[in-house]
Amino acid sequence: MKTASDQSYQLKIIKEQEAASIAQACGFADKPHDSAAFVDVALMLLCLPSEFGFVVGLEFSNFAHQAGFQPFGTIMVAVGHIDSLYRPMFVRKSLLDRKPELDQLLQSKELRIDRAAKLLATGVFISAQDVPDAKRMFRAMSADPIVKQRVAQEIGEKDPSVAQAIVS
Repeated sequence: MKTASDQSYQLKIIKEQEAASIAQACGFADKPHDSAAFVDVALMLLCLPSEFGFVVGLEFSNFAHQAGFQPFGTIMVAVGHIDSLYRPMFVRKSLLDRKPELDQLLQSKELRIDRAAKLLATGVFISAQDVPDAKRMFRAMSADPIVKQRVAQEIGEKDPSVAQAIVS
């Protein structure tokens, strides 16, 4: 598994610049504190490899002053509820040209759910200090049932030795 910094280097993308680019493309400044309003941001993060997508998502914490609330959690709820919140949307051709993966995500529910699960499972591993903390995070995770089930599977694939303790 590549780390976020390896993925950043390989993609030649700097996490702060990617967060700013996503914020600008998605009209971040005008979004209400509602996870449904952040589905477009969630989709943009899902276009990235999961480790790098998660750390780019963390960068949105730096936009709290602009948003008037802490957007990272709201974005992660949008990721977790990508199955129920997603509605077909208009996307500019220029954005699809820059992010061809986005068109695949827009067309495939299965891919959206798979990428959301990978990103959220990665978040558990990156953010948790220990197994009990990871278990608390998993239990508290706000996600559609199908997404949460897939997160449990992803955790099992990433580290089978601790998965039972985390998802039980």
